[in-house]
Amino acid sequence: LSTRDTSTSGTINGVSYDYVFPIEFEASGGVQTLQIGYNNGDNPFVAAQTFIDQHELPQYHLQQIADYIMSRVGQKPVELGGMESGEASAPTTTPTPSLPVSRSYEHLPMKYAVVFSTELTNIDKIVSKVTSLNDEVEESAQLSAEDIDSLKSTLQTLANTSRYHSSRISNSEMNVLLHTLQNWHCSRVFPIVDVLRVCILHPDAASSSRWNYWNLVIEAVIKKCNEAALDKSKGSSALIMLSMRLFANAFKQSGSNRAASECIMDIVECVKHHASTENKNVRLAIATVLMNMSSSLASDESVTGTEQLFQELIGLLRTIFLSKSYVESQEGLTRSLLALGTIIHILRKKKHFNGLPELLTIILEIKGGIGVDATKTASIISEVCDILAN
Repeated sequence: LSTRDTSTSGTINGVSYDYVFPIEFEASGGVQTLQIGYNNGDNPFVAAQTFIDQHELPQYHLQQIADYIMSRVGQKPVELGGMESGEASAPTTTPTPSLPVSRSYEHLPMKYAVVFSTELTNIDKIVSKVTSLNDEVEESAQLSAEDIDSLKSTLQTLANTSRYHSSRISNSEMNVLLHTLQNWHCSRVFPIVDVLRVCILHPDAASSSRWNYWNLVIEAVIKKCNEAALDKSKGSSALIMLSMRLFANAFKQSGSNRAASECIMDIVECVKHHASTENKNVRLAIATVLMNMSSSLASDESVTGTEQLFQELIGLLRTIFLSKSYVESQEGLTRSLLALGTIIHILRKKKHFNGLPELLTIILEIKGGIGVDATKTASIISEVCDILAN
């Protein structure tokens, strides 16, 4: 490691300092050197903390960096929380401290939501299905002719994706969907959830001013999913898949993202309830929910995940990685890995990560079993293993 005999003034990113010291990182590709600035009269712990925050270093290096600053400028050695006795000494030759590298990754953290298609394959078929189901529900919950016309209008707007930047969906149109969702049986409501799954991606429909609407929708969808778990009909099975896709899409637009964040623990509980499904489409949707949820937690500073939330997410992902059904699906595995890596990234940034050796072992076993053509998955696994181990 390099050392310097004297302190020198200098600038960092255009800011002048009385002293500029090197901090070296031992990285796999060699030694990386960063600089820390310090001015006479500064608190060395504040300077050290600023450096730690800027470079996302582990919090336990605070005392080490502060000691290094004090030894270079000749201050009395100070412990965090108190002073040690002794006279100030002249600056001495001090080894440059070597700290773990603050790593950057190609895939982690996940920075955006992956959504299920906005494509509506056949508007007439959707309207026909809703009309047919409408004849089966009790009279008090039936849609009127005006409601059916409202649904047609909504579908036409959603189908014209090239006009999403300028098209609008009225409150009355959206309320028809919500009313039907809340009042129809879980075995019949799946086409409405499918429409809402697409509607939640429309910029106007899911704008920030409508977050409370989507809060009501998500609460109602969760309730229907819980009912569907006890109902073995074909319609209920479709509902569960479409509900998970709606949850995944909810983290895209501002209003729906806020609503999903408000309901995040309830969504996690609903996902847990259906995680053991044999339906591969539901499994992929669940992996996508977890990935998009972790991306939202990582990117939105207004969303503060609790320790309980992170424990629930890690526990759920552990269950997924132990499931042969999930691991055998390359896309589902990839999205689950991105969710885990992003969550660990968040915990490291919050200084709340204490290691998960058992989970690291599970991921390493998965790595040994993936095919040679799964290059992206292998790359993500390597990053997840690195962030778990360091």
